[in-house]
Amino acid sequence: MSEYKYTYREVPTDPKLNAIWREKTQDYCTRNHPDAIEIRKRIIALCRKDFWYWVTAFGYVHEPRILDDEAGIETLDTKVAFLPWPHQIPVVNHILKILGKKDFRLVKSRAQGASWLMILIAVWLWLFRRGAIVNFVSKDLDSADKPGDMNSLGAKADWLLGVLPDWMVGKKRRDWDRNKGEHTFTRSDGETVITFFACTANVASGGRALVFFIDEHGKHPRPQDKDAMASTQPVTRCRGSLSTPFGADGEFAKIIHDDTIDEPVLRLAWWDNPTQNRGLYRIVKRKPVPVDEEKFGPLPERYHDPEEWTRLLSRLDDRGYDLTADQFRSEWYDEECLRQGADPVLIAQEYDMNFGASVSRYFADALVNRLLNQIVTTPRYGEFFVHQESLTGSWSDSPDGRFKLWPELDIRHRPPMGEYIVASDIAAGGGGDGSSNSTITVLDRRTGKKVLAFASPSILPYDLASLAIALCRWFVDYKGDPAFLIWEANGPGGTEFRVRVECSDFHNYYRRKVKDSSLHSRDTGKAGYWTQQRSALLGPYREALIEGYFDNPDRDAIEELKQYERGLNGEPVHVAEKNKKDTAGAGAAHGDRVVSDALAWHASLTYGDYRYGGVNRHKPNVMNVREGDVARESFAWRRAQYLKMMRKKKLETNW
Repeated sequence: MSEYKYTYREVPTDPKLNAIWREKTQDYCTRNHPDAIEIRKRIIALCRKDFWYWVTAFGYVHEPRILDDEAGIETLDTKVAFLPWPHQIPVVNHILKILGKKDFRLVKSRAQGASWLMILIAVWLWLFRRGAIVNFVSKDLDSADKPGDMNSLGAKADWLLGVLPDWMVGKKRRDWDRNKGEHTFTRSDGETVITFFACTANVASGGRALVFFIDEHGKHPRPQDKDAMASTQPVTRCRGSLSTPFGADGEFAKIIHDDTIDEPVLRLAWWDNPTQNRGLYRIVKRKPVPVDEEKFGPLPERYHDPEEWTRLLSRLDDRGYDLTADQFRSEWYDEECLRQGADPVLIAQEYDMNFGASVSRYFADALVNRLLNQIVTTPRYGEFFVHQESLTGSWSDSPDGRFKLWPELDIRHRPPMGEYIVASDIAAGGGGDGSSNSTITVLDRRTGKKVLAFASPSILPYDLASLAIALCRWFVDYKGDPAFLIWEANGPGGTEFRVRVECSDFHNYYRRKVKDSSLHSRDTGKAGYWTQQRSALLGPYREALIEGYFDNPDRDAIEELKQYERGLNGEPVHVAEKNKKDTAGAGAAHGDRVVSDALAWHASLTYGDYRYGGVNRHKPNVMNVREGDVARESFAWRRAQYLKMMRKKKLETNW
């Protein structure tokens, strides 16, 4: 590096030398000296001639993620010099070659920088090509241009212009202007413009443009995605459709699979990305096999450890990934597969660029089988009789009872004290063939164990609410306070249930937040949980089952997990088994036990917000779980023991 000789004509791509070049160039070009003015003119001429010269010399991207595991928040710098990944270069070169002349199509894995590439191309044209009119369209106006929101395209362009040198961009409101209301960036010549649009049926109709970038085209609303293509065809000769896949339908999927188009399909795949393909491998007969050690490096050391490898396979199996498919994998890819909320449909679409991800179990067969095999306790059956005036109740053993109870009762014939959640899914209560169950789950959130289950197709919502309140008063904590109540508010049954609760003197129940979103968002005061996206409820519950935080001894509830499949968008879809007879008497099982279990888990995560003024409990994490945090003998408890052993072994090694 000490031998490096600076010249403004050549921009080094080595990150350290590139940083030195940028610093020296910026320092020299900002001087008020005739030689500096002349160098600026020469650099501008080089930038105008060569996109790659400009972008490696002056281009930046905004990156709020920590990409280096050794870095910390205190060293976070969101302004990152743009140096292209090798797989980006041929894609951009092809786009520049046909720019303004032909349509192009680009399918990508997530996190390949495609949106930033289009912004960089657009700003380069805006700076150095007088008369260039560049249009962007996104699925809605907030995604297209929302000032101050770096997730929007317009905000990215605004930020980039703000970090480029003034001697290159010019003075705002003299050489160019930004109209936030019109979503435009306009040069003073009046004919060089970048404009951002939402996807509508007549987007940009009647205008003219050099290029139209259609960002995340696969996620545009239907049928506007098709209508927008018709509307933009007369506007420009060059439309770039780029997106990750989002199902097998839609205009983007049609364009990508249209074999009559001469232009090739451009691809930005994670397995070509040098930051993501280290140790690239395939699974052959349940063993990792390197693809090319010379090119991608060897397998990670831990993949050679039979115990670690078996544990990884088990976790991937539990999430439902097909490990027999002959596909690329890497350590980075495996970590993405195991992140919270990840599932085979999401990974297939967002990373593997698979348009037609097949429908599969939302709760993987391997997970269901493991949970069934872990059941070692049998419940006691009985009935719970409610005293209607006081809304309290008492237990009575009965071999034909609708209730299943797992803990031992004390001398008062009551369950042990704990931090309990009572959760209910509500059906119409008509009974007979075709009726679904109303269910109740009681969860001890301190141990993560389900302690009571109830299911009946014939109980009315009003009576179900009385029963739930009585159970709350039977399951008390160490202060004698009742359990916390949550129910699904959707539908007529939810309304009847709510009315009964609100007419009682019981007040320890769930009030939903704005959009039932973040844990600490504002309460709406409306009673009951409102399901907007089924995955928002079932996703965290599935995660808890996979990692062992929810100990479910209820065989019927585990069997009902099989009734949920993934739609093409990854959302869980229930498939009713019309002829299946239920032990509780329902003519068809409708996954109701699963919903009440998931509600109990949701309430356990938000419990502290209601009981302790917003102090939420420590959320379990598979990487730091401790034995005291979870139920003894659970999957998470065994994981905690393993981590404890590894910490001890590491200390011995360090010593």
